[in-house]
Amino acid sequence: MPKKQPIKFKSPASIRNATSRAMNDILDGDKPCKHYGVLASLANTWLSAKKLELEMNDWKDLQKKVDELIERSERERWGQRR
Repeated sequence: MPKKQPIKFKSPASIRNATSRAMNDILDGDKPCKHYGVLASLANTWLSAKKLELEMNDWKDLQKKVDELIERSERERWGQRR
C-alpha cells in the first residue's frame, strides 16, 4: 500500500475535507458502529471548522465595510477643506 501524504490544514475548509474523508472511511468500513465515538468527534470537528469559516467570512465583510466607511469619511473631510 502506498504511503499516504500527511494532512495539511491550511484553512477551515481543509479541515472539513479531511474530516469528511475520515468519516466516509469509517462509514464505508466493515463495522462502522464500533467507531461511532470517533465519528461523532470528527463531526464536531467538521462543524467547528464550518463555524470558524463562516465567522472569518463575517469578519472579512465587516472589515471591508469599515474600510469603505473610513475611505468615504476621508474623501468627505478632504472635500470640505478645499
